[in-house]
Amino acid sequence: MLRRIPIIPTLIVLAAVAVMVRLGFWQLERLEQKEALLRLYSSAAGQSLAADLNTHQLVDYPTPFTQVRVTC
Repeated sequence: MLRRIPIIPTLIVLAAVAVMVRLGFWQLERLEQKEALLRLYSSAAGQSLAADLNTHQLVDYPTPFTQVRVTC
């Protein structure tokens, strides 16, 4: 007795495997970008306050992160 291979489910599984492999390579390509972003976050964490709303003085820093302290 001959058993037939289910063609449609096999094709769906192969397509899913191909997508998962491509996503894995995409994550490896993004690794350097993510590490650079983490370095930027860690360097921004050590900065002093850039804005103090009690004195209405703003200090311009060249980084995109601004810390604000408000005393109520």
